[in-house]
Parts: sequence; structure tokens; C-alpha cells
Amino acid sequence: LVMQVQPTGCLWEPLDDWVLPHFATALIARLPGGVSSVPLPLEGTGAVELPDGGAVAELLAPSPSHRLLLLATQLRVHNQTDFTLILRFHDAVQREVLMLDVPE
Repeated sequence: LVMQVQPTGCLWEPLDDWVLPHFATALIARLPGGVSSVPLPLEGTGAVELPDGGAVAELLAPSPSHRLLLLATQLRVHNQTDFTLILRFHDAVQREVLMLDVPE
């Protein structure tokens, strides 16, 4: 079964609408015009790289009864210190384009 899921932005879409009716056991992610990822099993957690896209499809389990599919860039920042982390992103001419304040 192949289906295309349109981007939803910040809206949540339940995977059950696609997984349960078709008894899916894994998913394969692909960016438009890109190469398909290797299968990502739905029974656990894990991540697969989306070839040619610099993105990752990651299946998380925030609770035993829920699964969360995160499609995002490969960049992850983990703050395991006791200090507040401040991130600044600059464009090619060193102008600040985004500032994030990550609380402890």
C-alpha cells in the first residue's frame, strides 16, 4: 500500500487512520521526488534517514499507548547541563535569523 500524506504544519494527525485499516507493520518515508527510506518498524521506536533530503523519520513512544512520528532535520540539541542553553542561528552574512531560549 502506498499513500501520500500531505504536510499538516503544526496540526496533529493520528497515524491510526493509515496504519490500523491496512494492518501496516512498518512505514517507509520519502520526500517528494526523493529516494525512499528503509522500512521503519511500527512495533518499537527508532529512526531512519531520508536519503537525499537531510531529514530523519523518527518513531517515538511518549507513553506505552501512543506513538509519535517526527519528520525533522538531522540536527538535534540535547542540553544535559544545569545551565540554560541559548542558540543563535546566522545566515551566510552573519545576520541573526533565529534565536531560541531553551529553559532548563
